[in-house]
Amino acid sequence: MKWRKYHKNLDFSKVFSFAQIKALVITDEPMQVQVLSRNFIALGVDFKVLPPTLETVSHLKRNPDYQLMVIDHRYDLNGLDFLQELHNHHLHKDLLILVQSSDYHTANTSLARRLGADVYLRKPIPLINLRKFFVDYFPSLSEREKNARLSIPEDLTVMVVESNALNQKVTGNLLKKLGYKTVLFSNMEQVTSFLRDQKADVVLLESRDSETETIGQINQLRQGCPVLLMISEEEVNNESMNHYLAHGIRDFLSKPLKSEEVNQKILEICF
Repeated sequence: MKWRKYHKNLDFSKVFSFAQIKALVITDEPMQVQVLSRNFIALGVDFKVLPPTLETVSHLKRNPDYQLMVIDHRYDLNGLDFLQELHNHHLHKDLLILVQSSDYHTANTSLARRLGADVYLRKPIPLINLRKFFVDYFPSLSEREKNARLSIPEDLTVMVVESNALNQKVTGNLLKKLGYKTVLFSNMEQVTSFLRDQKADVVLLESRDSETETIGQINQLRQGCPVLLMISEEEVNNESMNHYLAHGIRDFLSKPLKSEEVNQKILEICF
């Protein structure tokens, strides 16, 4: 961890919970900050992801209530160019700035410090390290917030119930890239056998050809863990969705699945 010695008059004395922290994440590709986004959601931090553009600089000028900025820096994205823009507009003094980078090149860390970065961390930033960063810089966080047990995606098991082998493989790969333990099943007999002596934290269930069959599977699963129903656009109608919700579905995932939506809904349920 590289700490900047630059003094900023930042007052976080009235920030008692992670939910009060407002952060801006700068990247040109949201998938590059998926671990950070996942960890922010796990902690309960309020954040927005924006690209490294002059429009974002203007947004920052119009919305001065951000306390933290995280800048993504990679071999194919020079995040320090955006940090230079902040410096040029004299905005670097108004924010706690963290650079998450793929490298620790001395020239980059030195330049980041000169441009106003407070912390330079190697990506991906583990959840426990991210919480330590917040505890160090937001000393008024409550003891409950500081010491709450942290669950990380590697602790979570996601069950996928999908009869189509190709769809099952695609969904499994998506979840593994997000860092989740994954178990894949094609029918309820396999699921029942698994749940006799093991558990899952959340289930991704495909919708069946008939609403009755789908509801039957929901009824079997919902007693053990929360269920997200994967549903295509053609299947979406208010009547069916209301029936599914009434039988215990926690939420819906649109097919084809998008990693950001899947990750967010899993974390909302599990945290």
